Amino acid sequence: MYNDNDYRLFLKSFEANGLERLSDTDEITKVITSLEKIEPGERYQIVASHITAIRKNVTWSQIEDKAIEDETLLAVKNFLNKMFKLTVEIFPHRIMYKNKQSIMEWDGILTCDNKVFLLETKHKMTAEHIENLINRLSEFQNKLEITDSLEFKKLLGKQHVGVACGTLFTDELRSMSIDKGLMVVFPSGDRYKVEAPQGLMGTVKVCTYL
Repeated sequence: MYNDNDYRLFLKSFEANGLERLSDTDEITKVITSLEKIEPGERYQIVASHITAIRKNVTWSQIEDKAIEDETLLAVKNFLNKMFKLTVEIFPHRIMYKNKQSIMEWDGILTCDNKVFLLETKHKMTAEHIENLINRLSEFQNKLEITDSLEFKKLLGKQHVGVACGTLFTDELRSMSIDKGLMVVFPSGDRYKVEAPQGLMGTVKVCTYL
């Protein structure tokens, strides 16, 4: 994370008010809502309402999934901003409909110039997931043609780029994915790394974000 906006997005992904320092012994703990108040070396816990999760019938696994999706989306957005030096926008929808029925869903969509980046996020990325992503990419144009969503129609004619994101993503599988023309996102230390194929960026780039 680099600024308060990144920090707010992180908190929002957990429906959290902020973080509190584990070493805080005050009767009323301080909720930290600004990134500049975070101190290196300290340990923190998320301040979020359990009641909210229960009321919405959301499991902690689902909350964690959503957090990973949001973090990887932000990592790719930052990567593309740096690589292309162009505006990168988060597409406002993730589910494509026809006659009110879902026909395709992604874990995140970004647009930049004439390119659309379609994210698929898994805890453990497998060869089967990669093949499924490639198959879904091949179907994307057809889905755009039949959807009744005017927002998705705006993506017609753009280049589609698949992005495989995994918290467990082996070196071999990442290399195979890049060879197949996919971007990959994976954790390294406490941050995410993004790699892209030569055909997309000119040379393989590696950046660390979040």
